[in-house]
Amino acid sequence: MSKQRATVWCAGLITCVIAAIANTLMIKYFETDVFTLNVEVLIPVGAAILAAAAASGFYFAIRSSSYQTDRLDLVLLLACSVGFFLLIYLVEYWVLAGASNGRWSSYYDFLNHAVTDARYQIHDTRGLAGVDGLTDPIGRAGWAMMIPRFAVLLVVFRQVHAMFQGGGAEKWSE
Repeated sequence: MSKQRATVWCAGLITCVIAAIANTLMIKYFETDVFTLNVEVLIPVGAAILAAAAASGFYFAIRSSSYQTDRLDLVLLLACSVGFFLLIYLVEYWVLAGASNGRWSSYYDFLNHAVTDARYQIHDTRGLAGVDGLTDPIGRAGWAMMIPRFAVLLVVFRQVHAMFQGGGAEKWSE
């Protein structure tokens, strides 16, 4: 592995971890999960925001060097987007599971709970949501709602690769 590639990947992995930690801190202190913010139920704006934050390390490291991405970087970026998806919930599990008094026996139990027991706040004037504005737990449909979030992560990380494929940072600095 070249020194430039190692630098780019270290910067990218660091921002992935920082973005996952920041999301968990938002949950813990402000009760807002940025990753699950949606517009019109299925447009995962929060996932796009977190993906951009996570991929920013790759972007700025590539832009500040003459590094040119290749197919290996594409594969690694797509694998990183999958890992980032799991890391978001893993960091939540590490931080929030301690406060649960043993409610979740494993990461999978936590992930299943986070996805299927989620309640979404809906702002509507027709009174379709409950008194507190929250829906009932989403159930298994929560797994289907993960598809657009996951797709957004893949698209954002892929776009970072496409921006620097072949021409490197030189074409973006003109």
